[in-house]
Parts: sequence; C-alpha cells; structure tokens
Amino acid sequence: VIVKKSPHIRDTDNLLYIPSGETMNVDFFLTDYDQLSVGKYRIIFGLAHSNDFFYFPFDIVDS
Repeated sequence: VIVKKSPHIRDTDNLLYIPSGETMNVDFFLTDYDQLSVGKYRIIFGLAHSNDFFYFPFDIVDS
C-alpha cells in the first residue's frame, strides 16, 4: 500500500537524516496521510543517492 500525502505536505518535510553509527528515536504521525485500516504495515525509507532502503514495521490496531 502506498499512502498518499496531503497536498500541503512538501517533500522536504519527509526527509530524515541519521549519521552513520548513531541511533535516533523518531515519532511518525500519519495524520496528514490518507486513513489506514487496522493491519500490519511498514514505513520504507530510501537511502539518498542509493538504490538501498530500510524499513520500520508497525501495526495499526483497533482502539
């Protein structure tokens, strides 16, 4: 599933930089994107200037 972003979100708002060898806790808010139903998902990040990527799996549960 590819989630469409709202028209007011600029591409630069989606950039994330973590220096090599460091870790970072990041909060993701999907409020500016189309609604997702309950299920298993993953956020996929492409690495700049590369064909490589990494991803973060997450679940949306019924509250």
